[in-house]
Amino acid sequence: MLAHGGYDRHIRYARESYQQRRDRLIELLAECFPEGTRSTKPRGGFVTWIQLPEGVSALQLYLAARRERVLIAPGELFSSSPSKYQRSIRICYAQEWTPERERAIKLLGELAAEQLA
Repeated sequence: MLAHGGYDRHIRYARESYQQRRDRLIELLAECFPEGTRSTKPRGGFVTWIQLPEGVSALQLYLAARRERVLIAPGELFSSSPSKYQRSIRICYAQEWTPERERAIKLLGELAAEQLA
């Protein structure tokens, strides 16, 4: 495999695949989440950090999403200063996109918007 360039091809394919998944997530966030939502565009790794607009609680979004069987990670879990990340969530994009995953992102956007209503 190494002698025939298989490893390099695999790495190129994986990189392109994860970039496409990341880009699709960022597109969906822009389409489905309330105005004022910001997200990172990581150059590596498998997660995007999302900062929700003022008035949207990441913990409340997590709880509402969990009731709908959609799992996200509120930013407070990743800091020794939880109050600093009360409006942040983390979403993994390592898995293939499916219609269910797209519906889950759209639902998260709706749940976030409900907090602003």
